[in-house]
Amino acid sequence: MISEEIEFSNKNLFEIIEEFEKIIKAKYIVYAEVNEVLQNFINIAYDTRNPGKMSSEIFEITDFKLDLDKFEKLNLSEKNLIVELKNGNKIIGFFIIGERDEFEFSEAEKKTINSIGTLLAGFIKQKQYFQNEKNKEK
Repeated sequence: MISEEIEFSNKNLFEIIEEFEKIIKAKYIVYAEVNEVLQNFINIAYDTRNPGKMSSEIFEITDFKLDLDKFEKLNLSEKNLIVELKNGNKIIGFFIIGERDEFEFSEAEKKTINSIGTLLAGFIKQKQYFQNEKNKEK
């Protein structure tokens, strides 16, 4: 049974996001997840500025593009790096990464961050798969 498999929980994912934030020395990371049913909506699943708390903010997007002007409620800083989290060609979410005030991410750092984002997208997709399988068992 799938429930006997490794547990891919939100807690595991949020701990990884928090560690990622520390490693890249970002101000914060906001994890926005594309709604699986309503593809033109995202929900803010996690914000490292509020550790341990899941968020329930929902925002509408157009053509899988984030317009940060619509995200006033999130109180984002002026400099942000947006990382698309993809599974193949399908966007499953975004990281909104607050850049440091004293300097911007270099191009090499941005490439590394995008590569790590790709790896984390795989983890997220696997977590979603196991959650769906677990829900089928009920």
